[in-house]
This record gives sequence, structure tokens and C-alpha cells, in this order.
Amino acid sequence: MFGYIRAYKPEMKFKDYDIYRGAYCSVCRQLLRSYGPAAQLTLSYDTAFLALVLMAFSEPCPRFEKGRCCYNPLKKCHKCVSDGGAVETAADISMILVYYKIRDNITDSKFPKRTAVKLISPIFSRFHKKAASKQPEAEKIIAEAMEKQAQVEGDVDTGLDKAAHPTAHAMGRLFELLLGNNGDMYRFGYLIGRFVYIMDAIDDVEDDIKSGSFNPLKTKYKNGEEFRQYSDGALNLTATELIKTYEGLSPLRYGSILENIIYFGLSASEQNLRGKSSSTETRG
Repeated sequence: MFGYIRAYKPEMKFKDYDIYRGAYCSVCRQLLRSYGPAAQLTLSYDTAFLALVLMAFSEPCPRFEKGRCCYNPLKKCHKCVSDGGAVETAADISMILVYYKIRDNITDSKFPKRTAVKLISPIFSRFHKKAASKQPEAEKIIAEAMEKQAQVEGDVDTGLDKAAHPTAHAMGRLFELLLGNNGDMYRFGYLIGRFVYIMDAIDDVEDDIKSGSFNPLKTKYKNGEEFRQYSDGALNLTATELIKTYEGLSPLRYGSILENIIYFGLSASEQNLRGKSSSTETRG
């Protein structure tokens, strides 16, 4: 995952923010506990979101306690001490996703970035082996999706919808696997995966043009206004459908946190990404 699915702090209550940060810190602790310090470098808000979703829709009710950051003892934080395995599951799946992202970067990147990625690959291969043994069904889903993704991206004329489908389908299957055979839960995960894929395509389009890597938005990027309208339309449609799907779900807890992320956080992430792109264009 890539850090695009995150809360919008200005619209979040203090008590909700404590739980949200607690989920983030708990995943960080779990990555250290299960895989070591190197794994913590991959921590993202997307992983914290996955942990929160698992805790929101599953029993038992999680319990948080006050604690201190293991790297900065002066910094107070909350940690989850009872979550039914949600945090550990999120950390495991994160390691599987990171492994395949590294493999993808090795394929798409050029020297010297490819060399740097290859240097860390053996470390995350070990993490992946451990995570896959703990989450074999999730590993199968993600491995199949990456194989399909490579096939789809082998055609330079593949459009955005077709290109986004393998990643979105994998996230839908993961949500269904972890939270039950529910059509709405599959669609919820599918739309999360689609949103992340489109955001990543927008974020990477300039680098992909330079490196010659696949990106379904490359042809649109030639015309700035067309690119903006097309990518905005795809993101807005996905976010709208995601909101509709979420409203059909019934979380057991943390509804206000999930609503903050879905109603406000996605839009804020898109605006942040657009601001980043605009500053790059200005400097160029």
C-alpha cells in the first residue's frame, strides 16, 4: 500500500485521533516484533487503515492502553493490547504487498534505482516468506493479482479501467477473505484498491514517462487539461462509489474514524497529490 488512505486531522475529534494514531503505532510495534526494524521503514497509513477496518468489523472489541514510543520514550502514544489479531494480520499483509512492490520496482526502474532496490530485496524476501506462511490465502490472492497485473501492463494501450482491475480485484478478495463472504465488503475493498491504483498512477506518471515504464495515464499527460479532467473524473467516480458502498456497511465500532477517512481523507490526499504535481510543474 502507498499511504493514500489516511485521515483528515482537522475534521477528527481528539478521542478518534488517539485511536487512529494508536492503530498506526500498534502496526509499527507489530512490524518490529514480527519482522524487525527494517520492516518499520515501510509503515504507511494504508496499513493502519487496514488494521482499523479489521478491528471495526470484527470481534472482540479492541482495547487500547497508553504507552510510549519505543524509539522516543518521551513521546506518549496509544497501543492496542487486545485486537483479535487484526494488527498482526495487517502487518503480515503489508509485508506481502511491499515484497511485490519491490519486485515491480526492480522490473520498472533503471540504474541506479534498480541497483538500490536489488540490495534490499533479499531482506524483504525473508520477510515475505514468513508473512506468506502466516497468511497463505492472502499470499495466493496477491501473487495471482501481480501476475495478472504484469499481463495487463504488457499492452501499452491498456486503459485505466483494465489496468486498475487486478489490484482492485485483489483488495476486494482480501477484504472478503478477512471479513466474510459479503458482496458489499468485496466492493468496498475493490474500490479502495482502485483508488490507490489511480493515485499511484498519477503520482508516478512523470517518472514513468522518463523511464519508459507502463502507466495508463501517459497518453493523457500530453495534454494537461485533458489529463486533469480524466484523472479527476476517475478518482471522483471511485470515491463516490466508495462512499455509497460504505454507507451500506455496518461497522461495530470506529464508524466516525472510517467516515473521516472516506469522506474527508481521500479528498485531502488527492488535493495534496495535485499540489505536489503543480509545484513540480512550476519548478520545471
